[in-house]
Amino acid sequence: PAGGGGAAPAPPPCDKFESVSILFADIVGFTAMSAQMTPQQLVDMLNAIFSHFDRLAIKNKVYKVETIGDCYFCASGLPHADKFHADNIVQMALDMQKATQHFMTPLGAKLQFRVGIHSGPVVAGVVGSKMPRYHLFGETVHKAALMEQTGQAGRIKLSDDCVSLVTRQFGECYEDGDGNVVPMVFTESVLARPLST
Repeated sequence: PAGGGGAAPAPPPCDKFESVSILFADIVGFTAMSAQMTPQQLVDMLNAIFSHFDRLAIKNKVYKVETIGDCYFCASGLPHADKFHADNIVQMALDMQKATQHFMTPLGAKLQFRVGIHSGPVVAGVVGSKMPRYHLFGETVHKAALMEQTGQAGRIKLSDDCVSLVTRQFGECYEDGDGNVVPMVFTESVLARPLST
């Protein structure tokens, strides 16, 4: 009817998930690296990397939340619950790190990602009226970001809470800058259960 009458729009869907796994990944040294590229080179590089990560997310039953600059943010166990969310997200991280080894900057430099994962409860819902997005809220998100920020280049840091939910063995290794072969996956504390034999 005229005058904008009618029923009010339904509120955006919102759910609380008791157990999900959150992953953050970002490019090591991105700020200095990006300063040496043209805008087109930078966008093309990020598009190639993140498009590949999007395909990995589909493969591993992982939900891409968003990208923020050079940071890739995704989750498993939502919007549909999955009891194997920790396994799925760790496999996603391993696939991301393996794929990154084949990406180069336009200037021929190797790329390295730092990855952090945490598991726990979150609230999720659609926020905004213009370009609404599905957002995640809660301490679990902040802890996952902390795992990434305190992680190491080329490796995957898991919180103890995530380790307690992992049911598979992940024995992949990574060669660091000094030529040492180390486990690609490492844990928040020495109290966590080992992930490889």
